[in-house]
Amino acid sequence: MIYGAEPVEDRPGALLWRVGNSWQRRVRAALAPLGLTHVQFVLLAGLARLARPGAEGPVTQARLARLCQVDPMMASQVLRTLERRGLLGRAAHATDTRARSLSLTERGVRVLENASPLVVAVDAAFFTTLGADRPAFTAALARLVGVKARVRVPTR
Repeated sequence: MIYGAEPVEDRPGALLWRVGNSWQRRVRAALAPLGLTHVQFVLLAGLARLARPGAEGPVTQARLARLCQVDPMMASQVLRTLERRGLLGRAAHATDTRARSLSLTERGVRVLENASPLVVAVDAAFFTTLGADRPAFTAALARLVGVKARVRVPTR
């Protein structure tokens, strides 16, 4: 037995792989007309979240990479691309000479304002088949990655 008793297509890991790929294909297709990749969108959205009014201190690449759960080196490369496109600014950090402080440009805000509803629509359409099971599914995913779910799971 190489992979277990049940057929590979019935194993949770294989199904999660297929679900993730299917969802990502739809997100990529939605963002393509804006010239954004999925990771570019995630980093822009994360930057907007960290830089919102009342947030603590400057947003560094390391802090953004942690929030978005992406490799810091990959984040740095993607952020340089976004900077070249005029979607964000990178400036010297006030106290750490190795760090860069990030900010969205006006153009970056506009692109994010156009992209966000597209991703929300993909989520709504993709996960609608779960119906009333969506909160439980979301809570199960949160448990798998070790975070507390912020959704209420209705009891039956």
